[in-house]
Amino acid sequence: KLVDALQWHPTHPAVFGAAAASGTLIITDLRASSGTADLVQPLLSSSSSTSKTLQFRVKVHSGDCNCLAFHPANDYALLTGSD
Repeated sequence: KLVDALQWHPTHPAVFGAAAASGTLIITDLRASSGTADLVQPLLSSSSSTSKTLQFRVKVHSGDCNCLAFHPANDYALLTGSD
């Protein structure tokens, strides 16, 4: 799938978000293998993951998801945009 935008989290250097053409927002936490994935883990309904990374995926737009931006002061806030 095509990724329209990618942005690193401003205060968590192992976390990044991707805006996909499928209208999906993907948040990835690379720290999952070290057991410190504290930003994405609360968003997941199941805490049992054998993957080296955690990913949270959610359909956010009916069309393309063209952009995303993390809030500079609130770790858990972000916005996305669509055409």
